[in-house]
Amino acid sequence: VIELIQFTNLIINQPIIMKSKIFISALLLSAGAALAQKPVKGDRQLAVGANLTSSFATITYKKYVKDNMVNRVRIYGSLDYTLPDTEEKNGRKVESNRNAFSFGLSAGKQKTFLLENEKFEPFVGIDCFVSYSQLDMSTKTSITDSAKYYESINSPVFRQTTIGESINNNQAFNIGFSPYVGFNYYLTQNFALGAEVGTSLFSVEYRKNDSVQKIYNNSGISTSENLPKDNISTRLSLNPYYQITASFWFN
Repeated sequence: VIELIQFTNLIINQPIIMKSKIFISALLLSAGAALAQKPVKGDRQLAVGANLTSSFATITYKKYVKDNMVNRVRIYGSLDYTLPDTEEKNGRKVESNRNAFSFGLSAGKQKTFLLENEKFEPFVGIDCFVSYSQLDMSTKTSITDSAKYYESINSPVFRQTTIGESINNNQAFNIGFSPYVGFNYYLTQNFALGAEVGTSLFSVEYRKNDSVQKIYNNSGISTSENLPKDNISTRLSLNPYYQITASFWFN
């Protein structure tokens, strides 16, 4: 009550122009909230999302084929670029680099629950998806000679010798299905904020791995190149993803 009285006094003491702006803003906000309603059959929706546990971003298109049934298509991707890192310890220096990216496409069905509340829209659904990912990693190891090496009389330095390099390339192709649950809360007639939780419950994965290792010694370079390894496996995952969304719907 005290806070309400203080707010009322604040409004009363404002100049007339400021009062008008506050009144108009409140009126527009109330009107938008009053018009907020869920989509119905024939409406379409475009949603953008961001995962809370990874760098994944999504764009989803939805078509309401019934008031409580939706067809949806989603594209998603991520990019994980790490700046080169150098670690030095006991005369040994290790330089490492890591880059990864992935993208995918999914399509599926979504069922919404019709509630009396026109603003709140809970839903469940399942998508079929295909995805591709790639991970590149490399390391380079050098050691520093314990004895000084003189480039000139006045320039004693420690000479570094590269003793090994490793390059790895991993590629994966997945196909599977992903169940999910979520909700939208409509703030205005055409805009909603929401959240979604799901998991890539089952997938078939084709993975290819290439690696090259080089060892430097006094007699030259010894190179070990592993032949590409192809592997097909099935995966059952219960690791969920958590996503927040912003949705815009139109007729």
